[in-house]
Amino acid sequence: MNKQTYRRSIMQCKLDALHRRLSPQHEKYPQIESELGKRRSGDFGENSIDYYLSQSSGIQDCIIVKGARLLLNNHHFQMDILLLFPSFFILLETKHLTGTLLFDPDYQQLIQIKKEDLNHEISRQEPILQVKM
Repeated sequence: MNKQTYRRSIMQCKLDALHRRLSPQHEKYPQIESELGKRRSGDFGENSIDYYLSQSSGIQDCIIVKGARLLLNNHHFQMDILLLFPSFFILLETKHLTGTLLFDPDYQQLIQIKKEDLNHEISRQEPILQVKM
C-alpha cells in the first residue's frame, strides 16, 4: 500500500478561498461556513481511512483508488475508496460523523443526534443503501 498524505477536495479548496475572502457580516457567510465544515469533515473521514488500511495485513497486494467518478446510464457516481485485489474488490464508503447514529431500516435512513443539541436530529441517506446503488 502506498502512503498518501491528507488531500483536500477541489470543493473544499474553493470553499476555503471563499470563506477567507467573505466578510462575516455577509448574508451567505453562515451557509458557506456550514458547508465548509461538512466538506472538511468528509475529506478528513476519507483521508483518515489510510491509518486503518495500513493496520491491515495483506493490503500490500492491493491497488487503492480514491474518489473514482464513473458514468453509468448517463449518470455519474463517485466511490470514496475502491480496493482492488487480484481476485476481488471492496468498495468503501467513508463517513466522519459525530454524536449518536441510529440506523432506521424501515425508512432507509441514518439519524444523527449530536451531543450539543439532543433535541435536534439530522436525517441522512442510509450509507448501506448508498453503496448498493
